[in-house]
Amino acid sequence: MVEFRGGADATQRGVAADVALTQQREIGIMSAWLTQWGLPQVSTDPPMRWMRSVHLDHDSSGHGGAATDAVRMPGMATSTELSQLAGASGRELDALFLTLMIRHHRGGITMAQEAAARAEEPDVRALARAMVINQAAEIEQMQADLRAMGVPPA
Repeated sequence: MVEFRGGADATQRGVAADVALTQQREIGIMSAWLTQWGLPQVSTDPPMRWMRSVHLDHDSSGHGGAATDAVRMPGMATSTELSQLAGASGRELDALFLTLMIRHHRGGITMAQEAAARAEEPDVRALARAMVINQAAEIEQMQADLRAMGVPPA
């Protein structure tokens, strides 16, 4: 992550590490379930098809688009935002990282709530509920970090 390299605040570099490790763990758990259930890790279905009841971002700009545009996961940074992040350093990087990560976590909460409501497997529902709780707590902390930096909340 870019935050590891150029963030000014050691706390925010730690947040970045924690987010990366937590998401790796969650991906590992879900990948193991798919393997255990004999299901593929990837699909030829359109991205995010399972969440059709939830508003999704279309196209790479995140500003909506035609139904034929690629569908992105809720809260994902655009390529423009990732370029801005890669070009930032120090305090500017910390603030942009937190702002984008808050939006990313909000998208994760949306997906986890949908999974918790729709999953048939108790373990999937439990993980999804835990993800909602953890990401909501992380959002609160990141908002507090932005306020401490003198940056408006995201």
